[in-house]
Amino acid sequence: MADNGRNQLWLLRPIRIPRSARLEADRRAGESLISLLSDADKAEAETLLERGEFVSAVRRVRELTGLRLIDARRLVEALRR
Repeated sequence: MADNGRNQLWLLRPIRIPRSARLEADRRAGESLISLLSDADKAEAETLLERGEFVSAVRRVRELTGLRLIDARRLVEALRR
């Protein structure tokens, strides 16, 4: 019996994850990453956030921790809350 790919169509369907679940996962990841910052570094990032410099805060967190962009953004989002 020849397999022309019809039996494997289920492999091509994307998994749909609710937006609320993605946001919750981002929040939890960010909160767990905060422990990577020292108190002084955390204060520096919070100061940048207070001045409305979100991008600068993410950039500084990346410099301090070596995190990927997405993880640094999650960490800064957690600090913002």
